[in-house]
Amino acid sequence: MLSSKDFWIVLWTTLKRAKGSEQALVEILATMPKPVIVAFDKEFRRAMSNLREIKVRGSEDMQKDIYAHVVSKGAEFYDEIVTHPDRIPRDAGPGDAVFLGVPGRVFWERFGEEITLQE
Repeated sequence: MLSSKDFWIVLWTTLKRAKGSEQALVEILATMPKPVIVAFDKEFRRAMSNLREIKVRGSEDMQKDIYAHVVSKGAEFYDEIVTHPDRIPRDAGPGDAVFLGVPGRVFWERFGEEITLQE
């Protein structure tokens, strides 16, 4: 399984700057150029996909929320879970950071289009 070092540093530095706040992440992404938002979203999703080797219970949506929550918490927490998969959260509650849809919302609000794989 890949560690945080295998992903684009801007992913982790942006998440660190957001400090677990969705509003802060929105404000940060709103200042970034179009290709950087696309790359951020792509790396976020790639980091989530890397965690799929760690099995968690629940629906597919719950699993996606848990993986997104792990990425949203940043590089240090991500590496802790990669190193100790048994420590993965069992769920992601309403107060937990789950930033999966944030880049897409910012992109839509700024550019009036969806993030696509062709970007």
